[in-house]
Amino acid sequence: MLQGTATLLLPLMLGALHHWWPLATGRMPSERTGRLAFWLLFVGFNLNFLPLHHTGLAGMPRRF
Repeated sequence: MLQGTATLLLPLMLGALHHWWPLATGRMPSERTGRLAFWLLFVGFNLNFLPLHHTGLAGMPRRF
């Protein structure tokens, strides 16, 4: 349960930070920052969960 919560919570928190940053600081983040955050999350998510996807396709059960 904790893994699923952390998987969902981290991108939501980072997205909320990027979304609410202008209201809190009065300054817009650069487009470069947004692109960097997107690609870091995209690559990190896939590096984290793609091996699990492949082991599942190979027949390994999710739980013992």
